[in-house]
Formats: sequence, C-alpha cells, structure tokens
Amino acid sequence: MSDILIERLKSGDKAALGEIYKLYREPFLQFAKRYHQDVELLHDIYQDVSIALFDRAVSGKLELEKSSIKTYLFSMGKFMLFTKLKKEHPNLELKEEQEWSQGFYEEAKLFIEEPDPRVFFLGKSLAKLGEKCRKILEFYYYENKSMKEIQQIMEYNHPDVVKSHKSRCMKALKESFKHKKFEY
Repeated sequence: MSDILIERLKSGDKAALGEIYKLYREPFLQFAKRYHQDVELLHDIYQDVSIALFDRAVSGKLELEKSSIKTYLFSMGKFMLFTKLKKEHPNLELKEEQEWSQGFYEEAKLFIEEPDPRVFFLGKSLAKLGEKCRKILEFYYYENKSMKEIQQIMEYNHPDVVKSHKSRCMKALKESFKHKKFEY
C-alpha cells in the first residue's frame, strides 16, 4: 500500500496526501506529545512535515529506500519540533536530542526546506476557524469529497447546508489573508 501511495504522491495526487495526512496524524500527535505538550504546535509541525513530504515527492527528491512514509513523517516531525524548540529556547537541553548523531541532523536538513510562510499562516488560520470549518475544508479540498458525502459524514440536513457553510469558512479564511504581508 505504501508503494502505491508514494507513486501517487510523486504524480502530484493531493488525495494521496490527504490519505497519508489522515492516516498518520493521530499516531504522530501521540508520539510527539512525549516531547512537547502544545497540541497546536504539534499540529502545525505535522502539517509542515506533510507538506514537505508532498513537495519532495512531486519534485522527485523523495527517497524512501531505507524508511517508510511513517518513519519519514515521525523523524522529520521530531527534527522540526526540536529545531523550533531550540530556536525559541537556546539553552534548552533536550535529552532525546543528544541521542541523534550529527550525521542524522545533516541528512534531515536535506529533507526540510524552510516552510512557505503562507502555508504556516494557512494552518494557523484554519485552526482559528474552528473544528467544523476545518473538517469541511479538509474533506472537500484534501480528500476530494462531494457535498453529499460531507453532509452524510458530518450529519447535516442537506448538501446545500454544507455548501453554504463551506462558503462562509472560505470567506473567513480569505479575510484572514487580506491584510497579511509575507516576508521571504
């Protein structure tokens, strides 16, 4: 199954990214809580790692001969978390960090490029919209579900209710970007 998902990722299939994202999100969060308790930060990191996985796959730079998709997501997520924590708290001692060799750090840096600030802001904005909006947008855009499917999953009365709710969510999301300036 993972070979098929990797091939789909490499061809730019966003639905494959959605499947991977959904499949490993909760296990990653449980894993990452060992190192940090800020769930919002862990969600942001998981999203960044998922996007990095997709970008590397599409660009032909993803090589998983020695590991699985799950190993990639967990390793890079842990690396991103430690990097972020060290930036925010330079004197912080991370016991687990000392177990990693310098070679791993150098290899890991090859996998992660600085995330696009717009992607980071999008994740934050989605979180602020609330759970229902986030789920509707994820179902629609990441998983390519129809309004009817979303209506059934989220137990709305009619697909038009989903459609209007999605419209309000997108309007709010666009509004959050309206006056935001990004530096590169």
